[in-house]
Parts: sequence; structure tokens; C-alpha cells
Amino acid sequence: MIEFLEGSLVEKHPTRVVINCSGVGYEIFIPLTTHAAIPSVGDRVRLLTVLHVRDDARLLYGFADPQDRAMFRLFIGVAGVGPKIALAALSRLSASELAAALSRGDVAACRSIPGVGAKLANRIMTELRDAVLSGQNTAIAGVAGVDEPDIIRDAELALAALGYKPDDARRAVSDAVRRNPALRSQIELLIRAAIDGA
Repeated sequence: MIEFLEGSLVEKHPTRVVINCSGVGYEIFIPLTTHAAIPSVGDRVRLLTVLHVRDDARLLYGFADPQDRAMFRLFIGVAGVGPKIALAALSRLSASELAAALSRGDVAACRSIPGVGAKLANRIMTELRDAVLSGQNTAIAGVAGVDEPDIIRDAELALAALGYKPDDARRAVSDAVRRNPALRSQIELLIRAAIDGA
């Protein structure tokens, strides 16, 4: 219904933003991955959206990455998983990490999501694993076969969460990898090296 919103970023919080689109302010709920990827207040921003209709409200959820939106849609299609848990999943793990966990049948990764217990984790795995492995969703298909998490992106997000500007975080991680390519497979060491070299 509303595919995306583009306009000036009026408010930016870790879990929600407000975008001014032609004089109308839209409140949009976001995962932490999107918070780290979008620009500062006052800048122009474009978010892919999902409109979620409840009896008492119509809520917009926004994503900087199409894979995040696709994973959000998959998650809210599971009985017992609402937008709150889907956002928590994408704030805890990237879309590529979630796809990799589902492909491996890693129930523990699903249980690491806030609000997800053993029973719901098993249901998520049962209902979504085949969809991810078969590539039914074209936006997810590109990450379905990932064996390793996107360490570079996750390191950049970690630095952004520590207060680095997105461009500075990208530069610091890129410089650290250039100095030591082996860090591509070691997230903790990569983050430390990026901080030390920044």
C-alpha cells in the first residue's frame, strides 16, 4: 500500500523516526540496523515501508535495506510473531545472519531474540526455514545461502551504535580490513582494530 516514504528526517530515535513528506509528518518504527544506516536529522531520507493494520491503529515500519523489510514480512507471517518481535529480531541480528541461522536450522539464534522462547523459536524455524532455503522471497534469496554473517556490515553497525557517524564507521572498518584482511572473519577483533585505528 505504501511502498516507501521519502522526505526530510525530522526526528531520529533508536526505534522510531519522523519523516516530513510534503508537509505531513509520518511516524515510522525502525530496527537498530536502520537507525545506524540513515542520515542525521535535517537530511533527506528514503525508507522502504510496511503498513501494519490493527483494530486500534495503523502503524508504519521502515527499513533502509530491502532484505530487512523482506525478513520483517516473513517474521510477522508466523503465528505469535508480531511487529515488535520482528523488529527485535532485526535489531539483534542482521537479515543475512537471520537467513543464515534459518538455513542452518539454528534454533538457538532464534531464541536469542528478545521475547522469543523455545516454543516460538521452533515455530519460527519450522515455518521460515523452507521459505529461506527455497528462495521464495527474492529479496531474501540473495542471503539464503550465507554461511558466515556479514561481519563488515555488523562491525560498521557496532561502531555506529558506539556513536560513530556512518561514513566514519565505514572508513574505520575498511581501513582495519585493509591493514589486516584476516579480520574479515573475526568480528570482535575487527571492531577493536577499527576503534584503535580510527
